[in-house]
Amino acid sequence: MIRALAIPLLLLGSTAFAATLEIRPKEPVAEFTIPDDWTTSHTERGIEAVSKDKEVYFWIEAYEPSEFDAILAEHNAYWKEQGVAISSSDEQKHAENGVEISMVTKHATWNSEPTVLYYVEYHLGLKSQSNVVFTYWASPEGDKTFHKDVGDVLESLKVTEK
Repeated sequence: MIRALAIPLLLLGSTAFAATLEIRPKEPVAEFTIPDDWTTSHTERGIEAVSKDKEVYFWIEAYEPSEFDAILAEHNAYWKEQGVAISSSDEQKHAENGVEISMVTKHATWNSEPTVLYYVEYHLGLKSQSNVVFTYWASPEGDKTFHKDVGDVLESLKVTEK
């Protein structure tokens, strides 16, 4: 396992392996551990990781509260473009190790078949006001196969902002 942080696409190009990357180059916010055999690439606000069989995708993005609605709008446009239909959602909130976590599960289909789609928002309470959102999309089979790997990624959160 290699520790990975998300970084803006403008600073680095894509990579085909997990690596140590910064969420915000001036102010690192957090890090997660991503399995070595997952493919990672940079996005505008973070990283994308894809399982070796391409059945699971997730994105880790840093954001400030004022940016969150724009992120959701971008994601909703992406889901629509990909043929994902979302019928409803459920939200649960709890705290872990002083971090407020919101988990939003989307009830969705892809190509008229069930798909697994959820968001985990980490409200970190940092001086910079930066938060992190983990967006997950998987086939039901991929979700079962990589459940432990993804759980380990989520549990590996380490806040690094000084």
